[in-house]
Amino acid sequence: MKPSDFDNKQTQILNKIKNSNIRGLENIDISRLMFNVSGEALKTTKTESIKKLIRTVMFDVIKAEYNVTDSNLPLVITYDYHREDHTNYWRKFKAFVAEYNEIYIEEGRKHYSRVRKPGEILFVITHYFRAKRQLVNIENSTIRRVLATNLAELIAFKQKLERHNLNCQSAFIFFDGNRVENLVVQMLRNCGTTVATMQHGQPVFHGLDRDRINQTMILNFTSDYIMVTGEFSKKQFMLGGIPEEQIFVGGSLRNIKGVTDTSEKNFAVFLDCPTNPNAIRDNKELIECAKRISELLGSHFVIKCHPQDSPQNYVDFSEKRGAFVPKGTSIEKTLEGKEFGILHASGVYLDIISEGTKAFCYVNDTDFPLVEKGMDSFSTTTELLDKIEKWNSYTDTKKQEYMNRIIDYYLCPYDVENRYKAFVKKLNAPNS
Repeated sequence: MKPSDFDNKQTQILNKIKNSNIRGLENIDISRLMFNVSGEALKTTKTESIKKLIRTVMFDVIKAEYNVTDSNLPLVITYDYHREDHTNYWRKFKAFVAEYNEIYIEEGRKHYSRVRKPGEILFVITHYFRAKRQLVNIENSTIRRVLATNLAELIAFKQKLERHNLNCQSAFIFFDGNRVENLVVQMLRNCGTTVATMQHGQPVFHGLDRDRINQTMILNFTSDYIMVTGEFSKKQFMLGGIPEEQIFVGGSLRNIKGVTDTSEKNFAVFLDCPTNPNAIRDNKELIECAKRISELLGSHFVIKCHPQDSPQNYVDFSEKRGAFVPKGTSIEKTLEGKEFGILHASGVYLDIISEGTKAFCYVNDTDFPLVEKGMDSFSTTTELLDKIEKWNSYTDTKKQEYMNRIIDYYLCPYDVENRYKAFVKKLNAPNS
């Protein structure tokens, strides 16, 4: 899959701002800070950009709470994504850190909004116009407005962070690729702090300078270390140019279950994230495949949308053998009583196998090499039927042995707690 026209335009923007010297963001890599914002800017209309500017000037929507008491303790940065899966996973990791300082960050008009004081309004306006002037090499005025608005907002947030003592030996953050989290990471590293971030979902490297939103974890990696779940993930980051010594295989914090044995022939379908290339087409292909399989097997199926998607976007879907699960339904609940799960380009693969359910990954011309085992992939309905039949011919012991090999490669779930505790201790040791 070659870079699209959108990818090429985003590359041009990032190249133009790479060496920008923005007042208020000295020693900050602007191209990393604006990595995802550059894509947002390309999709933003002139009217939307003006509304965003007005909101940013008038309202502070980035909330930060500090619980920093002992500079000898590791610092944990908790960004609230308002996703239960992310929250629970990060909570498990923090339990391994045990004692720590914490910065809690919440963002978004729906969750937090404070009217700025007059002095703050002037501060944001001033830095907006300064940033806009410093981005003069960006010809498109709407794109320049979006970038300058975000930069002014981040400068105001940086000023709040600088009121607190952030000096510490080590810090841990769930994700370092988005603008707010990336700013925090760069600030910490500039202070000499060693920062580690964590894999979420399933990163898959499929090329540079393209599909950044789905490769942000790899392409915009900014921390000193990435904590990954298994050897498959390690390989993906190395393919993306991350040195092996910066990759820590800690294992997955998921609860790993034994192989699910069900007498039912029903199955579950998991749709792609709407940001994926060709997501609409690929999701439709998955649903059509599920229809054919259910007819041939005489079974029923359920469909789960990605958390960023909604069943409301598929109102034209009508199938007596299939139905969407309500938005917010857990993966565990979705897989109850299901013989297998079908997916395409989604980190849900790890969740399916951790539930002890057989996963089958659809492979088409959208280049996401998500699985490496032939028994876990299919390209046609006929191939999928053959593999379902083959899987069902396995003894219980053989099924468990197969799943154990897959789980070990992707999730490495053994002795996880001790590995993470040792890693945290190592990073927080003096002169580490």
